[in-house]
Amino acid sequence: MLVFDGYAWLTGHQQVPYQKIRALVRQLQPNTIIVDHDGGVPWEVDVEYFEEPLGVTVPSGNTTAGAQGQTIAKDKNWFWRSNSKPPAGYMSASDIAKEIKNTESNYTNFILDCPPNFAGLA
Repeated sequence: MLVFDGYAWLTGHQQVPYQKIRALVRQLQPNTIIVDHDGGVPWEVDVEYFEEPLGVTVPSGNTTAGAQGQTIAKDKNWFWRSNSKPPAGYMSASDIAKEIKNTESNYTNFILDCPPNFAGLA
C-alpha cells in the first residue's frame, strides 16, 4: 500500500509528475494499493479516502472501495501538539459503532485515530 497524505491539496496532481509516479509504482509493484488522503479522484487512486475531521465522510450509497479516517477526539485533532489545549472529550463507543455501521454498509473501511493526551497516553 502506498499512501499520499495531502499530496493533491498541497501540490496538486498537475504540479508534479503524478501519473509517472503512479506508473512507476505499478511497474515495480503491480499489486500496490494507492491511496491519497485528500479524497483522491477515482481514476488516480485505488481506494477513495474520506477525512472526517475535515468534514469529508463516505457518501450514502457509495459503491467504490473506500476508507474513512476519523479521530476519537471531539475537537477533531489528529495528534497532540505542545501548544494545543487538551482534547474536548472523545467520541462515545456508541458513536464509534454508528460510524462503523455507516462506513461498512458503504464499502468503506473505518480507520480510527486515537491521539495521545498530554501525558502521552491515549
